[in-house]
Amino acid sequence: YGKATFVLLSHSRGGLLTRKYLKDHPQRKALITKVITLHSPHTGSDLASIADFIRTQIDNLQSLIGGLAMAILGWMYDLARSDAYQEMAVGSAFLTDLANGEVPDPGITYFTFGGISVKLSRILSWVYTFGSSIPQWHLPPFFHGRTMVEVPGISPIANSLPNIIEELSDGRGDLLTANRRTQLPFAMHQVNPINHAEALW
Repeated sequence: YGKATFVLLSHSRGGLLTRKYLKDHPQRKALITKVITLHSPHTGSDLASIADFIRTQIDNLQSLIGGLAMAILGWMYDLARSDAYQEMAVGSAFLTDLANGEVPDPGITYFTFGGISVKLSRILSWVYTFGSSIPQWHLPPFFHGRTMVEVPGISPIANSLPNIIEELSDGRGDLLTANRRTQLPFAMHQVNPINHAEALW
């Protein structure tokens, strides 16, 4: 790419892998002007820690009832022991190693984004508002107000869960990461009222 420079944009676990890339390849930092991470659990995720707990419990269950445990819960076990969950668990060896000696490059501007909505869905819907009934001096003469509504019976489920962990608490998490865990001390941070998937959309 010759003398081209790059902006690295990453989502969720990708933000951790971006940091690891920069740490493992310091000679490439000169090519990078900005690093932007969207909803990346820089200091871990309690949900990932729960996955580690589930894996341990399935191991214990297997010692009691043998192969039946894996026959029933094998899919969950495989998911819980994936690299992603192990790396993102709070206090994991991966995160500890990543933060150890990590120094931001003065030539790179860092941005982190976090979300604070646990709404599972939003549908954009046209609705009549008071202003919709007032004729305007253009064609068509009426202007319909627009607002977002949730899918009844589906989306509010996450909103009504007890605030056991930050990731699932409205105003503090985005369903998968807690906003406070998406921040880096050397980055400019912005909070958006969206969930984990909406950061991609």
